[in-house]
Amino acid sequence: MVATYTRIESFYIKNTRLINIAVSAIVLIIAVIILMKTWYVPKQNEKAQLAIWKAEEYFKFDQFQTALDGDSLYPGFLQIIGKGNYRFTKTKRLAHYYAGICYLNLHDYDNAIKHLKKYKGSDTYVSAMAIGCQGDAYAEKGDYKTAINKYEKAASKNPNDFTSPMYLMRAGILYERLNKNDDAADTYTKIKEDFPNSEFAKDIDKYIVRAETKIVE
Repeated sequence: MVATYTRIESFYIKNTRLINIAVSAIVLIIAVIILMKTWYVPKQNEKAQLAIWKAEEYFKFDQFQTALDGDSLYPGFLQIIGKGNYRFTKTKRLAHYYAGICYLNLHDYDNAIKHLKKYKGSDTYVSAMAIGCQGDAYAEKGDYKTAINKYEKAASKNPNDFTSPMYLMRAGILYERLNKNDDAADTYTKIKEDFPNSEFAKDIDKYIVRAETKIVE
C-alpha cells in the first residue's frame, strides 16, 4: 500500500504541470456547459421565440411557402433553422417540425421527411405527430412499408387516445392495401382493445370485419 502511494506521489510530482492543465481544462469545460445551459441557450431561445411568431401566423393561415421563406420584415422557418445562434434552442427544433409540415402540404415529401426527422421533443402530441407525418410523406411516395413502420412507431410514442389510434388506423389501411389483412385486423383490434374511449374506436368493428372478411376470401 505504501509503495503504491509512493508511486502515485512520484508520478504526480513529475507530471504536476500536465495534471494541473488537464484539471483546469476539465473545470473550464464544465463551466462552459453550465453557462450554455443556464444563460446562453435560454437567452437565444427567447430571441428565437420572438423571431418565429410571424412564420407561425403564416402557418396558421395555410400560407406554407411564406411561412418557410418569410417576408421582407420577418424570417421564415428556414431562416430560423439556418441561424447558428439558435442551434441548441427548443424553438429551432420546433421550426424543423413546422417546416416539415409545410413541405408536406406543398407535396415536397423528401424535404418534409428531412425536417421532421430533425425534430426532437418529448411532448405528448407533437413528438408523435412528427413521426406520424413522416409516415404520411412515405405513404404519398408510395412506400407503404416504411409508412407503416412510422405509423406504428408514432402510435407507441407517448400512447394517448388521439395520436395512437389515429396512426394505428392509418397503418391498418395501408396493411389492407398491401393485402396483409391479418396484420390489418390485428391493428384495428389493437385500437378496440387499447384505446376503447377514442373516437377511432367507435366504428372500428366494421374495419375489423372488413379485414377478417378479406382473410376468409
